[in-house]
Parts: sequence; structure tokens; C-alpha cells
Amino acid sequence: ARYGADFAFTALFIGLIAAPLGLWYLGRERDLTGRPATRLGVVWRFMLYGGLLAAGLQVLLALIFVVFGWFEAGGFMQGLGATETTLLIYGVGGLPVAILVGVSYALWAGLCVAFIAFQKSPDEVNDRLGLMGDRR
Repeated sequence: ARYGADFAFTALFIGLIAAPLGLWYLGRERDLTGRPATRLGVVWRFMLYGGLLAAGLQVLLALIFVVFGWFEAGGFMQGLGATETTLLIYGVGGLPVAILVGVSYALWAGLCVAFIAFQKSPDEVNDRLGLMGDRR
């Protein structure tokens, strides 16, 4: 019998390895300099914050639609039904799609920033003119 792995299982397995490694990498860069030190660090930050922004906006959209559903409902129980349906569609169903779209757009934006605007800065700048004062 031929072994065939499910695509969703494979993606989940890769995500279980890649996400913690990426977050560890971001934490290490932040501890060293407080800013991304490499192009990969720039891309990872864009992806992380893009996914978080997309998730936050999707939750906000779902909550706004819940409130709209309350005003459209004819009674209390109909309002509860509208709330359940709205949260199921926009919260449970729409949230993963929104996060994927947010991370995808953030990936492209991060790649553009990383290759167009990123320049590695030196670790220590010499105070040649004596204008920077004591920085310790």
C-alpha cells in the first residue's frame, strides 16, 4: 500500500515546527538588539503582526455583525440565533481564512521591506566627534 499523508496534517505538522522556531528567532533578535538584525527577522515580524492584525480585525467585524443582528432580530431568541450564526460564520469559519490572507499579504510586504529598505546596521557606532555622550 502506498502511504499518502493528508495535506492538512502535513501543513499542521510543518506549522507546529516552524511557528515556535520563528518566534524563538524573533525573541533572540529582540533580546540582542531590540530590532530585527536580518532580513528574515523583518519578514517574520511582518508575518506575525500581519496575522495578529487580521485576526483582530476579523473578530471586530464578527462583533459588529453580532450587534447588527441584534437590531435586525424580532425578539430575544431570534437575536441569540443571529448571534450564534454570525459567530459561527465570521468567527469560526472566517477567522482562519482571514489569518491566512493577513499572513500572505504581510509576507509580501515583509519581503518588499526586507529587500528594498532593510540595511544591516553596525552593532556599535564609534563616537568620532564626541557628541553622543556616555551611553552606558
